Amino acid sequence: MTLTFYLCSHRPEYLNSRFEKLFNEAGIIIVEQASNDMTTKIENSYRKLSIGKTNPDIFYYPRYRDFNIKLESYLYGSRKEIFIERSPFDYSETHEYDFLIDKFLFEFFFGKPEEAYKTCSKYYNHEAIKSKERDTKLVDLITSIVKRYLEDDILVLRGALHTYPCHKLNGQMIFPYEPYIFPLSSEIIRRHYFGKEVDNEMIVTSIPETILRRYYILKGFSHRDSILKSRRIVERLELKDIDRLSLKLSKTHRSSYISLIEALRNDFGIEV
Repeated sequence: MTLTFYLCSHRPEYLNSRFEKLFNEAGIIIVEQASNDMTTKIENSYRKLSIGKTNPDIFYYPRYRDFNIKLESYLYGSRKEIFIERSPFDYSETHEYDFLIDKFLFEFFFGKPEEAYKTCSKYYNHEAIKSKERDTKLVDLITSIVKRYLEDDILVLRGALHTYPCHKLNGQMIFPYEPYIFPLSSEIIRRHYFGKEVDNEMIVTSIPETILRRYYILKGFSHRDSILKSRRIVERLELKDIDRLSLKLSKTHRSSYISLIEALRNDFGIEV
């Protein structure tokens, strides 16, 4: 029996040939589910999908629609045994602190950088706590499955920052490409999670990186390229530059990607 964790962002391009090989070799597939509202319904639907009794058009969460469509195309008629994560949180609990993202972005765009950094840090800390609770419960689920299916290879499909269960269970960790690049937001949550130091520079820099990453995604860049391009830009900024950037944006009276791009070009000589 082999226990493999395929760790990736929820982007359809990451269900690539590397994933396909692991999928074909596994007898059991464990799928991530951040909230517990429809766990049983989704699990039953995916099991019907696996034996060809349901068409691959289930996707429950529009946020990951394209990812789910591609996953369901793999599941359809595969005859795999399917299990869904048993999250300890319902949908409202899962997204309880999402408002902090809008809050720190608002504070940054409207010239309150210190408040933005504090709000940002608070959000990352809450997400780390929730991630660890989910991952601890997932370890219990996988342990029970391993005891029941001693001879079947198991593939766990999980968000990239959730590496804890793999370490805990001595599983094989596979990413869609090497070396895998985490956005600063994910790296900060991982550091909180494992009790590692998170310096102020990382928190401060994560805000413009997050904004730029969203911009590049909207422009059609891949997840990986959006991280690389935004990282190259923010690495050219010192901490005092990011403070100054926030104050500059507050004078435009508009919170948009265009105002950020114009400020980077006009005040810092950086082309986006």
